[in-house]
Amino acid sequence: MELVKGINSYMTLEEANSIVSDTFYEDEDEAKTWNSLSDNDKTKLIYRSTKVINTLIFLGIQYPSDGELRWPRMICSQYVDCPDDVKIAILLQGIKNKQNSTKDESKLQELGVKSYSIKGASISFDNSSTLKLSNGIYSSVYDTYLSRWVY
Repeated sequence: MELVKGINSYMTLEEANSIVSDTFYEDEDEAKTWNSLSDNDKTKLIYRSTKVINTLIFLGIQYPSDGELRWPRMICSQYVDCPDDVKIAILLQGIKNKQNSTKDESKLQELGVKSYSIKGASISFDNSSTLKLSNGIYSSVYDTYLSRWVY
């Protein structure tokens, strides 16, 4: 699969690498996860996350209206290309999915489990960073990066 900016992605792989480098410290889990991926896996992450984020109803009107992607848009009679916030959200959504895909406790958190116990041992979760909305977008990603661009 190839990323084509404006066709199936809002960014190139090079742009995504730059965004991660500019947004996250090297020692943050998000940067570590991103940097551990092959270019092929990064491409898949961007493509999949773009499809999820692209389901939102963004402000304004899609312009031009015949594309598969929801950006660029006309907002208050101004042409607006895909904002950096949306690009960061796409990357962060994918990174969080990758981080949580192999953790059983993350799967429980996504389901809203706050705590459980077995034979006298118990564990509690802070679900704030792993809670997903009904559309599959992490609530922290939506609240921080997307909410201002969505109706």
